[in-house]
Amino acid sequence: MTETRRITISIPADIEAKLIELRKTDEFCRMSWAELIRTMIERGLNQ
Repeated sequence: MTETRRITISIPADIEAKLIELRKTDEFCRMSWAELIRTMIERGLNQ
């Protein structure tokens, strides 16, 4: 089993609104909030 660290972050309202819009798309509609945020962090780091 991998060891993961649990953290708490505050998300500004404008970013939250963008995440809500992403969850309405076919690609992200079945993701949990945590999975969606991890995916966005990974994509940002890879750019």
